[in-house]
Amino acid sequence: MQRDKHSLGLFVCAGLPTRGMEEEAAAHGLAEMEFGRFPRLQIFTLAELFRGVKPKLPPLVSPNRRAARVETRASHQPGAQASLL
Repeated sequence: MQRDKHSLGLFVCAGLPTRGMEEEAAAHGLAEMEFGRFPRLQIFTLAELFRGVKPKLPPLVSPNRRAARVETRASHQPGAQASLL
């Protein structure tokens, strides 16, 4: 995570995590983001993922961000007004 400058990590393992793994994940602390606080490193087992347990991750797309306006009217397209002269 540090080498690639990632703020969050998700470690998926086949078996139960060891106490050392859990301590290491807890030692990374929490990441403060626009949408709240998230564990910097989370450990998940395949069994948890197959049961539908979801990791605590921020949304990929901000719900607060507005999409750019796309003009669809032909009269408002670039160059359309030149034919009026």
